[in-house]
Amino acid sequence: MHGYTKELDKRLKYDVAAAKKLMADAGYPNGFSASTLDCPNDRYNNDEQICQAVTGMLAQIGIKVDLQARSKTLHFPSCRRRIPACSCWAGACRRSIRTTSSPSSTRPTMRPRRWAAGTTPATATAKMDELTDAMLKEVDQAKRDKMIADAWALAIADMPYLPLHHQLIVWSMSDKVTIPIFANDSPNFKYSTIK
Repeated sequence: MHGYTKELDKRLKYDVAAAKKLMADAGYPNGFSASTLDCPNDRYNNDEQICQAVTGMLAQIGIKVDLQARSKTLHFPSCRRRIPACSCWAGACRRSIRTTSSPSSTRPTMRPRRWAAGTTPATATAKMDELTDAMLKEVDQAKRDKMIADAWALAIADMPYLPLHHQLIVWSMSDKVTIPIFANDSPNFKYSTIK
């Protein structure tokens, strides 16, 4: 992925005590309840199991959520419409770790946008807007990679979402068919050839 650096790909330290202190500092020493953790159960590797683990981890610091795992055909349209209002959800930032083009991932996950319900994510900054707009116009790959790395550094500092894992993509096909494999985990048949 363009703009990738090892420095930006480090897992945060697991520290329940520090997380509880952050909760207390934010005014929630006894935690709080979020209505649901909406999660697909047929889209990503072990997606429902990951969400079950997250639910348990959140409970350790006093955040109570009810896991609602359902088919991707119900999950994604519901969270896009924000009906019912998703307190938190898994998978919405799916492109951020799997595309080769960071503008396509920073735009949906870290730029402001209007949902049908009229809410706007509060994770965008003027600098993120500036970088995302600039990288879409930059043709010098080295300069563009620097902008992408800078955007990801901002995202990690702000932590608008919690990255959970890098999903491995496994493909197999007949030697009679050639389809280029892209990082978005979807076959692109317009580039395919049949021998």
